[in-house]
Amino acid sequence: MNIETDLPIEPELLAELGVFENFLSRFGFKRIDGSIFGLLFLSMRPISSEEIQSILEISQSAVSQSIKQLDMYGAVETVEQRGTRTKRYKAKDDCLAIVASVFRKRELQHIEELHLMAKRVLKEREKENRGSRSRRLESMLLATELGESMINFLIHITSYGDNDSYKKISKRFKDMLSFLADSKDSTLPHAIATNIAGRIKDGLLKFTGEIR
Repeated sequence: MNIETDLPIEPELLAELGVFENFLSRFGFKRIDGSIFGLLFLSMRPISSEEIQSILEISQSAVSQSIKQLDMYGAVETVEQRGTRTKRYKAKDDCLAIVASVFRKRELQHIEELHLMAKRVLKEREKENRGSRSRRLESMLLATELGESMINFLIHITSYGDNDSYKKISKRFKDMLSFLADSKDSTLPHAIATNIAGRIKDGLLKFTGEIR
């Protein structure tokens, strides 16, 4: 392969693969998963496993295992080409659906385990005097319920499946968060509400391209 003319990605963009490695490693993926996903994500066209192997200088078995892992989380798809048996791969276009899939299959399970543990221990010790342990467990229940709600919301909106719908949903969601941030409700400290709403609003604005 002519490295200058046949690359599906500009050589200077290969330096960006480390960002994908670092990001996905925080969700429990191997660094090679991140570099392969980054390569597919930044590529101008679908890529064969042989090309991935050559560009990243890794073994074919490593490529196969990583593609299988990424496919399981809905991050990549196979592109069949007429007149050839060569399989090529590309990153899914719907990034929000990828994030939702990872949350559903990895993060949500861990949050649910914590939630059930806190609920179970509280029930077993419901007759004890309310002390710091009970308060911690109740706080855990509230935190995991919030986490589950946010992830389930994210999973649900991916069913709309297109960026125009995402933008409409995120606009209404931002309006709701603005209301929350400006709320004077004494049961939710204003500073906390502003912090939570501000962080989520910024993330949605970046996702929809309204800010960079």
